Order: sequence, then C-alpha cells, then structure tokens
Amino acid sequence: MNNKKVLFFSLLFFWVGTSLYANDYVLTPGKIRTDTVPINNTTILDIYQHDTAQHSIRIGWTLISNNLYPGWDFSLCVLGVCWTGIPQSGIMDTVHPGGLDGFLGLNVMPNGIAGTGQVRIYVYQVGYETQGDTLTWNVSTPVATGISEVYNDNTIRIFPVPATDVLNIQSTGLSVREIMVGNISGETVSVRQNSSSVPVENLPAGIYFVTVRTSDERTSVLKFSKL
Repeated sequence: MNNKKVLFFSLLFFWVGTSLYANDYVLTPGKIRTDTVPINNTTILDIYQHDTAQHSIRIGWTLISNNLYPGWDFSLCVLGVCWTGIPQSGIMDTVHPGGLDGFLGLNVMPNGIAGTGQVRIYVYQVGYETQGDTLTWNVSTPVATGISEVYNDNTIRIFPVPATDVLNIQSTGLSVREIMVGNISGETVSVRQNSSSVPVENLPAGIYFVTVRTSDERTSVLKFSKL
C-alpha cells in the first residue's frame, strides 16, 4: 500500500473515531456558571445545549452533587418539564436541529438567607454516555440591602398557613414595624406599617414570602401559601 493510501485510511479512521465519540451539541454559556442572585427573588440559571448535528439528538443528565445552602428553595427545569428539587437523573425531550435548544435550568430562591452553594450535574448525549460534560452552578447571595441581618428563628410566627383572607403575624416580645408580602417572582404585592396582620384575600392563589421587620430592626423572611 502506497503512502497516499496509508494517509487516506489514517485520516478516515481518525474522522470516524472522533465522530463516534464527539457530542453533537455545544454548551452556552459554558460548563460553569458563577452567579450572585438576589436574596428574595427566584433566579433562573440556564445552561443550554445547542444541537450542532444535522439530525435530532436526545440529552440526558445525572445529578452528581447538590450543596445548595440550607433553607434555600430550588428546582430544576429541562426542555419540556420542571421539577421541585433536582431529580437524580432523566432524559429531556428530543432536541431538533434548528429548533429549540436543550437546557438545564437551575432555579434558586434564597428565602432571604445569605449564603453560597453549588450544584454539579453530568450531561450527555444519549448513546454517548461516557463522553458527556460536568456542568457546575456556583451560586451566592449577599445580605439584603438596607437590612442589617436576616433572621429565621422562632421569634416570628405567621398564621393561618395556608392563608385565605388575612395573614397574622405574632412576634415574641417585639412589636412589628413593617410587613411586606412578595410573590415568587420577587414583586412586592402588599406593604403594611405598624400592624400585626396583612390582608391577602385579593391575592391569586400561590406561594408568597412575607418579610417582617420588628422594633429591634431585625428582619425575618417566611414562606406561606395562599388558597
């Protein structure tokens, strides 16, 4: 066999080998996200998988580790479905060339608690499970602006939960100076001064957060549901 044929077959074997073991997607913005998120808002942190092939692909994932800060709420959304929390593994809907990108979206609500955390997930193209990528989300949240410290102890109690008409605030040994109710998108929907209750009958059903500032300037953030 002459040198040209040797070179041709060498390149052919190299091309076949790399195509068999290469993922048909690219990651955006990349394998690692490092974000500082608002302390009282839900933030969506997506990593996309863009199909670079001329055919449809399936993408799966496996949870490696979840070390988000205790007290934070979190969920995972992928193409076509969302979960509360993070499932151990799964396969997303088919990703088509020229269509919607696949994605893994980590949704974080710190609930007024300052801290840091990390989630790591292994993502791969179905059929090439050993050739995947480890995605990492590094998340932190600062102390809320204008609040000296955020407390989540037993000095504040809210009732009834779930609430229908009025949400009552009980503070042990302290007076309530301000009550602020926010929805899961971080929008403030009601504010009351120097009161121990807040009306909620006109709020749509769903999950809300109540921020309570007491006479010692401490602030507590608690979650409640509205029926």
